[in-house]
Amino acid sequence: MLSDTLTPKRSGRTHIAASLRGAESWRSVTPGGEVTGWRAGSGPACLLIHGWSDSHLVWDELIAAFRSVGKAVVVVDLPGHGINPSRQTTVPEASSALAQAVAALGPIDSLVAHSFGCSVAVHVIQAGLTCSRTVLLAPPIPGLHGKWVQAIERGVSRETIDRAYRLYEARTGISAEAFDIEAAVVKMNGKALFLHSMDDMHTPFSNSERLSSLWPNARLIMMTGLGHRSIASDPAAVSHILTFVA
Repeated sequence: MLSDTLTPKRSGRTHIAASLRGAESWRSVTPGGEVTGWRAGSGPACLLIHGWSDSHLVWDELIAAFRSVGKAVVVVDLPGHGINPSRQTTVPEASSALAQAVAALGPIDSLVAHSFGCSVAVHVIQAGLTCSRTVLLAPPIPGLHGKWVQAIERGVSRETIDRAYRLYEARTGISAEAFDIEAAVVKMNGKALFLHSMDDMHTPFSNSERLSSLWPNARLIMMTGLGHRSIASDPAAVSHILTFVA
């Protein structure tokens, strides 16, 4: 269970998105593993954060759209993902690595995140990253703790769950319940846009309903027929994001 929680599945696709042709590249080794990033364009950029078991490739269409209107973009492969050789990561580790990428490739004035990347985004904003506009696509609630609650519902024993908690804390040095995304979004200052498809089978639409109601200055757009991952590249979703950010 610990391995499942920390280790994303790999898609096997390790090439660089065509939309990043000519972009500045950067890589660093962080305590949480390698992180790779790219910057295209000058001036304040929009930061793009992919989801679990995904990579920067999910943003190919959005990167191209931003570049077509002259909006700078910074995009990353988080530790344990994409072209990085590291195998595991957590929200705090990914957040710390992301902060290093922003320090190297910024400035940024906005961000777009998908799924697990939404937790990383909120975590890094909570840690001090300033964003005037944030777009969250299909965010999870309540993250790691929620996965283990679901495991209990599937019949996994409480003893096994407790052991997984102890192993996680030994591996990361942090409490398994240290990050509460719901408590964090209440304190957000910038504007937010939530996009979520009603037929998402991985993260329910109610997640965005809940988080958008807690974020002080947020709007929610309901979409349909996109499932969980396609929302990141859907033309209508890309249009909503461009209008909100650029």
